[in-house]
Amino acid sequence: MNDFCFFIISTEKNTPVVNYMLEKLNEFQNAKYDVYVSFDTDNSDVKIIQRDNIHLLLNTKNITCFGNRINDALLRVPYTKVIVMCDDFIVEEKINEKELIKLSNIMEKDNLITNFILSKVTAKYKKDNIDSKYFLRPKFGQLKTSLQCGLWNKNALMYLMKDIKSPWDFEIYANYRSFSSLNKFYALAKHENKPILYNGGYFVVRGKIVRKELERLQLKLNENIEIKEYPYWDGEFIKDPTSIPGKVYRRIKISMKSIKYVIISLFKKVNINNL
Repeated sequence: MNDFCFFIISTEKNTPVVNYMLEKLNEFQNAKYDVYVSFDTDNSDVKIIQRDNIHLLLNTKNITCFGNRINDALLRVPYTKVIVMCDDFIVEEKINEKELIKLSNIMEKDNLITNFILSKVTAKYKKDNIDSKYFLRPKFGQLKTSLQCGLWNKNALMYLMKDIKSPWDFEIYANYRSFSSLNKFYALAKHENKPILYNGGYFVVRGKIVRKELERLQLKLNENIEIKEYPYWDGEFIKDPTSIPGKVYRRIKISMKSIKYVIISLFKKVNINNL
């Protein structure tokens, strides 16, 4: 029996996008792993594609906090490990299922491993590695909690998700929370080693489908992609709307949080996989 499944983070607004993502995810795997889709709504009329292995997790408690909503959904997932993906991660070719099973087995043997980020992370790595592909992240490194596609210990993920306000906050502040753990966080050093080749999350930016990325996917997959009732973006990218004072304030806030958790880590060291 597989001890991991796919866990997709989505919203009701993105239903058309996640349906296409689910089609590609199922098309490019042989084992048909269970797929759990977490929505931000309690609307039981939401329409996702019907497959025996796809399960919808509605926000029946109307939880507004992002991290707590995700945790409520994870409590309903009967697996100890989850492959976390966002709803615009479009799989582009056959998944290397043997590699996923191998990584899951490695996590079983080493209870301190919290995750394998299955994509290259733009941050520092240590020399310690697995198969010269997955490199250990430094204790005080950045993006150990990246929301790029990754295989996670579910208990640790829930610990790090608690009270997190947004996906962006998870990648920043949950990362600081990891400083006081004893755990190991790994990530790929090269994109070409991805066991799940996907588009990296550039399909939807700020609620709009990026037409340039849509055209690239159509060429890659050799198919016409039609996602109706969803806005499109024709530019190269969408600028961060935050003002300069806002960016300065955000940087100060991030720095203060980092210092706080570095200090906490001097006194608190726990295996978050067991919490």
